[in-house]
Order: sequence, then C-alpha cells, then structure tokens
Amino acid sequence: MIFKSVFYLFTFVLISCKDVNSGLQWKTTENKSENFQVIVEANVERDDNFCLYYTTDGTLNFGLLKPIWVNVKGSNHNQKITFELPKTVKPTELRIDFGTNPEQPEVILRKITLCYGQNNLEIPGTLIFSYFTPDFKKTTFDAKSGKLGGKMVSGIWKSPSLYPKGKGLNSKIEELFAH
Repeated sequence: MIFKSVFYLFTFVLISCKDVNSGLQWKTTENKSENFQVIVEANVERDDNFCLYYTTDGTLNFGLLKPIWVNVKGSNHNQKITFELPKTVKPTELRIDFGTNPEQPEVILRKITLCYGQNNLEIPGTLIFSYFTPDFKKTTFDAKSGKLGGKMVSGIWKSPSLYPKGKGLNSKIEELFAH
C-alpha cells in the first residue's frame, strides 16, 4: 500500500514537471540568483556582444527599458550566455539580439532557459521557434538546425534577432513566476 502511494506520488511529480504536449521541461534547481535570468545555450564561433531587451507592460516596445548586454567569448563548443535582469523586474516579453560582430558566422542556437528563483523552463531546439520568431528583415535562420545569421540590408550588416511569437512566451513567463 505504501509502495503504491509512493509510486503514484513519484509518477505525478515527474509528469507535472514536464509539459508533455510541447516538449518543454519545467525543472526545479538550486539557483543562486533571485533575479529573472535568460540563459541562451549556443555555439558562437567569434567574440561578440549579445543583447536582451525586455518589457514589463505586455507590449513589444523594447526601446523603453535599458537592455542587458553580455560579452561572449568565441568558441567552437556550445556555451551558456546568461542575461540577468535587475532585481524585482518581472518581464512580460523578451527579445534577443545575437551579436554586433559582422564577421560572426551563423550562431547555432541549442536551447533557451528561463529562470526565476528555483524554477526553470527549458525550451530546447526547434521548440524555441514556437515561442520566438526571427526578425526576417535582418535575420537568416534555419529552424531545423537552429542556425541564425545577420543580413546585409542596403549595404549595412544587421544583427540577427528573435522576437516573441504571439502570447505564448508571455504565458510561459507568467507560469514560471506562478510555480
């Protein structure tokens, strides 16, 4: 009887930590920061600067708040690029710009993880494009491989970027804060 109860409890916990319908994974981990974080796992071959824009009012007016810049050291291996929002900021929408280096080959995006306290939501591989969409005016991309690159527009190289796709990202951020 006790064994069955423990088994059902364990099964319930496992199922509730994973969004089966979408492949997203909710995880509880030891996180040292109480600030909201966005962790981008990618292969970035050359040194660059990535930028995270965010809003707190539910709009896509990304120029109103100061963006978060992170220096990225080039590597032939996957690496984690962590953006940490200011204390007490609860974002509603996110935009990620993938570099300012026009010499950067395509970035290979592997995973985006949203973190708040001990709660994490991992968005792996092609599922990223269920919640983010490239700015097609300045971004080349292949959803299957996760490759993103900048485009030349009127002779000027433009940085690749991802914008929120619909309200799906906003609802996942709200769920993260509710967990």
